[in-house]
Amino acid sequence: MKSEIRKHNIDAIDAALRSSLKDAKRVPAENPWFSRRVMAALPEKKSRGRLRLEYIMYSVAILLVLGGWIGGGVWFLNNDLSLTSLGVICCIPLTTLFSGAVVATPVLRRLFR
Repeated sequence: MKSEIRKHNIDAIDAALRSSLKDAKRVPAENPWFSRRVMAALPEKKSRGRLRLEYIMYSVAILLVLGGWIGGGVWFLNNDLSLTSLGVICCIPLTTLFSGAVVATPVLRRLFR
């Protein structure tokens, strides 16, 4: 019997609480300008042409770096060890690091925003 009384009290309390929450629920006012303001605040999309150009430039940079490595290695194998050949061999890794930094900087900036 006590459990029935408790259950009845709990059900009544739940119903009262549910109705008071429904009454107190906040409803936003209708605003026809809301979606227009939100859309105006969004950042612009990048155009497809710009994205394609960006990927083409990345591909060209990678091909140039690979060509530099291959060309420098072939040149080094065909020439004697000299100060010039050592300079070429030292410039290739430095150029690769610089090119990698140029390519990776926008990607890292986008990643850590």
